[in-house]
Amino acid sequence: MNILIADDEQIAVDSLKATVSDIFGESAQIRTTTSPERALRLVKEAEEPFNIAFLDIEMPKMSGLELAVKIKNESPKTDIIMVTAYPEYTLDALRIHVSDYLLKPAGEEEVRRALDNLEHQPEEETPSEKLKVTCFGSFEVFYGGKPVAFRRKRTKEIFAYLVDRKGAACTMGELMGIIYEDDNSASRRSWMRTLLHDLRTTFESLGMPDVIIKGWNTVAVNCERLDCDYYKLTDGNPKALNDYRGEYMSQYSWAEMSFYH
Repeated sequence: MNILIADDEQIAVDSLKATVSDIFGESAQIRTTTSPERALRLVKEAEEPFNIAFLDIEMPKMSGLELAVKIKNESPKTDIIMVTAYPEYTLDALRIHVSDYLLKPAGEEEVRRALDNLEHQPEEETPSEKLKVTCFGSFEVFYGGKPVAFRRKRTKEIFAYLVDRKGAACTMGELMGIIYEDDNSASRRSWMRTLLHDLRTTFESLGMPDVIIKGWNTVAVNCERLDCDYYKLTDGNPKALNDYRGEYMSQYSWAEMSFYH
């Protein structure tokens, strides 16, 4: 995700950059400038087109509206979001077909709402990069648009618990308590080792061995390899909030108590 921020006030640039960084994290490459001329030059010289340009309307020598038109001519698929302290400019902004506008000071909620209105929504990551995990309703895992085939139901349940733990390392005893409740017999411990091996080989067969992180007597999930609705909800994604209908990993009795805590 390539993002440009142009505002003649450095404090405004820094504030918006911090907000955008919080939303996109490390996936965003953010370029900033206080000069509209340099902003246009960055667009022209970019190896990869900017996905989004946040432009202040009131800038010297070249207004943000003028800059938006020139950027559109150079890079038609760059979405423009105008930023202004003056509401009277919003109609002019919409007339040049920008994706949205923000009134200063724009908080995270307002920026997220503007991002939902992008004309050219960023393409989703290819299936080879992440597993799609749904926790709302029934727990399901997909790879390349197809359900992941777990050999055993208990293997899938272990993975569900690791997803619920959001990267926290879990001990063998903790997993035994979840899967087998009070049964900590030698035969159950042996079977748990079989399930964990099955879990690792499931993702190794998909070419994703780093989904499962194995430690000394611990195991965890690599959250960076998951596209998960639950993680999006806890990160404040408004779409994920709308997708939640009151059920969380409905096939597992332990999940409801975990979610509400």
